Amino acid sequence: MPVRPMGRCEDVAILHRGAHTHLGRLLADCHVQEPRQLACPKTLFDFLLGGAKEGQDHVASIEATLDGEPLQDVMSYRVASDDLFQFTGDASMEAFDSCITGSRQPAVVDSFFIVLKPLRRGTHELTVRIVSIFGTVFGPRTITLDVG
Repeated sequence: MPVRPMGRCEDVAILHRGAHTHLGRLLADCHVQEPRQLACPKTLFDFLLGGAKEGQDHVASIEATLDGEPLQDVMSYRVASDDLFQFTGDASMEAFDSCITGSRQPAVVDSFFIVLKPLRRGTHELTVRIVSIFGTVFGPRTITLDVG
């Protein structure tokens, strides 16, 4: 799957004090396909992970800051499935992802994840900028976190 540009955008998240915060989808690819499309001799897991991995392999660098302070070694935050998992996608999202069926289906994930320790009360900003191996810049994307 190709890397999709995020462009400039801002999001707001409201968090509860003391909660660990997972800010997943930097460049997530929860890749799913119908098993009948599987080309032999690959396993379904290998087939799906290959598609999910491709987009992440195009990431050359990730810069992230929390409240203006750089997060270190964000490229090491990449996580990939070691097995299939089942999920039920929201059928209304099929217009954006034709693989979504609205019923249980197998999937894998290969993505960069940021998990933050509990933040103090107040407003915080997480900014992420990604550069692909092709030189394409995605972002910066700023997420405002309101911790109450």
